[in-house]
Amino acid sequence: MSHPFRLLRGATLATALALTTAAGAQPPTPPTATPALPNGAEVELADEPAEGTTVRRGVSRFVVQAPMAEVVRAFMDYGHYTELLPQVTTSRVVRRTRAGTEVYLQVDLGGNLGALWSRVRVTVERTPGRVTFQGTSLEGNVERFEFSARIDPVEGDPARTLLECRMLSIPQLPFPSTVFTRENRRALTMMANRVRARMTPGAPETPVPPPSVPTTASPTPPAPTSPSTSPAARGSEPFPSPAPSPTTPSP
Repeated sequence: MSHPFRLLRGATLATALALTTAAGAQPPTPPTATPALPNGAEVELADEPAEGTTVRRGVSRFVVQAPMAEVVRAFMDYGHYTELLPQVTTSRVVRRTRAGTEVYLQVDLGGNLGALWSRVRVTVERTPGRVTFQGTSLEGNVERFEFSARIDPVEGDPARTLLECRMLSIPQLPFPSTVFTRENRRALTMMANRVRARMTPGAPETPVPPPSVPTTASPTPPAPTSPSTSPAARGSEPFPSPAPSPTTPSP
């Protein structure tokens, strides 16, 4: 038979614990809501500050009608970035290192205008349920070029994939930073259309706004500061065609 004092002490401790727990209890934290997904051909566009420049980085979100694994394979196919990045006409792997894969990208401007080019290091980060690609220019005749693509599966629908892309491209041309901010967003719209066309032929396209500056404009670029300086005409499609470039360096 249990001792009455032990029963009373146990009941008292249990009651005190219950009251203390109830007094300090907090309502359960609701799960973070999944951001609304873009519908159909929609591309969500925004921009955000970029360190060291008044040009704002473009941001886009869109859904691809393809499994995540297929989208990741497309972004790892560096030799075919001509099918993903706007106006890129040449794409080839220069070398692979522990730091990442170096990819040569070129945009031909036509006629005797030469080409825009950049050697970009692409890195890949894998976390559970997510793959992120990050590209940064190492050299070229653009002042600054960066892009990233965060790839997530659509929860509950493995046949669809959500992409969040960022792009910052700054040419050395005498236009206001707001012009290049708009062009970064425009380029991301074109990129969304290219990714969809690559993954799902016949997918609807999102209308691309016209260039912020007429493509026939040919502003006078700043003069080179030294003989070794890259050609003065620098930029990134879809920006206006710069003045003729005498040479196109090879990677």
